[in-house]
Amino acid sequence: MPSFSIEVEGEANPLSRQVLLSHLSSSLSSHHNLKTSAQQFSNWERTSGYYALLQDLYADFSLPQEVRFQAIIQLKNGIDKHWKKHSQHAILQSEKVVIRDRAISLGVHEPVQSLALQNALMLAKIVRYEYPNDWPDVFTTIIEHLRKASQDPAAYQYTSNILMILLHVIKELAAGRLQKTKRSLQLISSELLQVLGTLYLQTVELWINAPGELDMAAARNSHSALKTLRRLLVSGFEHQHREAEVKQFWDLLQDHQQNFWITRQRAEAYEVVATKHLLQLAKLFLEMARQHPAPFVLLGSMEILNRSWTIVNECAKLPNVNATFDWEVYRDGDSLTKTLLWTNWP
Repeated sequence: MPSFSIEVEGEANPLSRQVLLSHLSSSLSSHHNLKTSAQQFSNWERTSGYYALLQDLYADFSLPQEVRFQAIIQLKNGIDKHWKKHSQHAILQSEKVVIRDRAISLGVHEPVQSLALQNALMLAKIVRYEYPNDWPDVFTTIIEHLRKASQDPAAYQYTSNILMILLHVIKELAAGRLQKTKRSLQLISSELLQVLGTLYLQTVELWINAPGELDMAAARNSHSALKTLRRLLVSGFEHQHREAEVKQFWDLLQDHQQNFWITRQRAEAYEVVATKHLLQLAKLFLEMARQHPAPFVLLGSMEILNRSWTIVNECAKLPNVNATFDWEVYRDGDSLTKTLLWTNWP
């Protein structure tokens, strides 16, 4: 009696660069191919070198953007499931070192923002798992890139990418439930504040006092730097009022609140950008008051309150202001759905 065998889709293919590339490409073409490729991806999760090979394909700028995006998504999802040592089919330590050491370099040179974001999210997860015990020098590398960006803040893409990486790393560490995770961020916060603060000041200067048209790329980067500083100041210090560098920068940001308010009156483009920076400052002051009320008062809050009230009164006189109080903003400064004067970043 003849015997029959059924070949399970995705079961027989050995791992190679070309075969993996073929499955990444075919997964984009149809639902059936997606299911077949998903099964094959699942099988390869048990194979040593699979995730490093995904990173190789993500790093290949000659490939279509959609394929590179699929590669970084598969890599990010795999790290969520298999990076921890006790995970089923855990990634080998030697492969982890390859992936993590390349992630920062690939991220800062990524030309596509959506891919840079996925790489930053992936890298932030790795830092949360590895720092400080297994990857003690990660912030040394990040700070080196920040200093390099400070040497040429007009290198907009590079600056944007390293700021994006740092933002998500700080958010990931700050979100940790374990106290040791948050303490690991506090270990490096003072040095980060000095380097990041310098870069922020440089990017602000590129647009706020420059003649001619608004330098929108510089404004985006200063906004990103301010957003990252907000996270660092709130989550990176236990007693902000006891830190001299925090006090100095806190005073400087209060001056910037006034400068941004004046700058927004120059032209419509400046109005949008300056108001976005004002919103980040408002979020910083609100989060500090809610999470660290004593440092907020001891750092000097009366000028903030007086200036903020003046801004509210001035906005109330403008005929084109439409706003609602967004309760999500009250709960989480990043959950903004409606803001004053604009809906989209230009």
